[in-house]
Amino acid sequence: AQNIHFNTGKATLKAESYSILDRISQILFKYPQYDLSIGGHTDNVGSDEDNLSLSEARSKAVHDYLIDNGIGVDSSFDFDTPLETDPEDIRIDEVKMMGGQVIFTYTIEQNEVFEGNLTIDNIFDAEGNPLVFDFDNEGANPGVPIQDVFDLAGASIAPIFEDPDNVLSISFSFNVGNNPNHTAVEGEALNIQIQLIDPEIDYITGYFGQLPVNTDQDSVRIRIFDNGLSGTFRLEEAFIDLQVENSFGLPVAFDLDEITSINIETGEEVPLTFPDDLGLEGQQTLDGMPEEAVFSFNNDNSNIVDVLEPSPKTIYFSLNATANPDGPPPPDMPNFIKHDSKLDVNIDVLLPLKGYAQDLLFIDTLDIQLDLDEYDEIDSLEFKLFTANGFPMSAEGQIIFLDENGVALDSLFTQQLPIITSAPIDSQGEVTGKSENTVFATLDNERSQNLEGAEQIAFRVLANTTDSQNETFVRFQDTNNMDVRVGVKIFGNVEL
Repeated sequence: AQNIHFNTGKATLKAESYSILDRISQILFKYPQYDLSIGGHTDNVGSDEDNLSLSEARSKAVHDYLIDNGIGVDSSFDFDTPLETDPEDIRIDEVKMMGGQVIFTYTIEQNEVFEGNLTIDNIFDAEGNPLVFDFDNEGANPGVPIQDVFDLAGASIAPIFEDPDNVLSISFSFNVGNNPNHTAVEGEALNIQIQLIDPEIDYITGYFGQLPVNTDQDSVRIRIFDNGLSGTFRLEEAFIDLQVENSFGLPVAFDLDEITSINIETGEEVPLTFPDDLGLEGQQTLDGMPEEAVFSFNNDNSNIVDVLEPSPKTIYFSLNATANPDGPPPPDMPNFIKHDSKLDVNIDVLLPLKGYAQDLLFIDTLDIQLDLDEYDEIDSLEFKLFTANGFPMSAEGQIIFLDENGVALDSLFTQQLPIITSAPIDSQGEVTGKSENTVFATLDNERSQNLEGAEQIAFRVLANTTDSQNETFVRFQDTNNMDVRVGVKIFGNVEL
């Protein structure tokens, strides 16, 4: 046995090793079916990890030298396809390419006359002809590579799937002839290389089985009233629209695993019940328009009002889709997937604001400025709260004075009081006017001193719609509004 030698600590071949590898190349040319194993070894100097890396690098150096000398031309090469394919379950009829290149390179190491061709058996040009690369020695110089490039745009591939690993194989055959009277000598060779560069698939046709097309999970936060923290708002009606755009050329069945509302305050969950027939037929032709559909959930086909009753709430939904729910398509209507095929799903929640509210809690803050320093002595402060309410709801509340850090200094009332009266409504629950209400509150000298440093007031309001105890529905409209005014009178002595 003869060993291949490298420079110490490196993966570069020593010159004395070239003749050994050249003889190995001749043997492999003569016996192309021979399987050659390449193993690398190092001495015991250095760490195990470094020595393992060096062994692998030396093995690769031998491999690359043999490849450069024409050994190891495979009869196939592979690239990934954008499908989770399983040959037992699917059928691929055609893969249409939109880009990429097949590069055929050959280099001669002889001066003899020869010619040949390489045919890729399952790649076809735009006219349906198999891809063929012809080559000969005319104009070729020893050691100088010659390239032929084929543009894959518009080409088709008749795929070969030999395993379930989502890999599309390309096979080719190779023929070469030379002068039969020529006797090869050491060093003569024909080196061939095939490269598949940046393949881009335009579309794939066939039957893709009952594979999952798309899965999605998302949530929608719903707050019917700004600054509303808790309580219930029962709607008379509501809608959820599931809007779908499908540009896959295959039928799809949707499985809404879950649509659930969760009350953020209490954790209460309410699942949506809905119809099961959520199916799409798919885009009909490769150059056609995407399929569009809207699936609506309303009072007639679901419990949508129950789902939206907790307030505030988050709506969670989980959506799955399965292709070809009824099995293989008709022979004249194969599945197709284009490079830009997609399944877009949007959920819209529509809330016509007619319903009733019970114990809705609101909290909001306003900046204030109380200039009390100019008074030598304050006897009392009289606050006046005026509201002109155009909403069909009444409220009781409290006003709390806060310092710059949000710390409570004092409250306006000793207890929560009715401060807003409901606007009048007609038989349809619509507001017909405004309701005015005025509330007075007085702070004595001791409590007035608590307000030094007050920079904000916080409104804490608990609201109910008109006749909510009898579940009377009222309508909220964008024309509803409310005026709130807060004034203060200061009673005390001023030094002149």
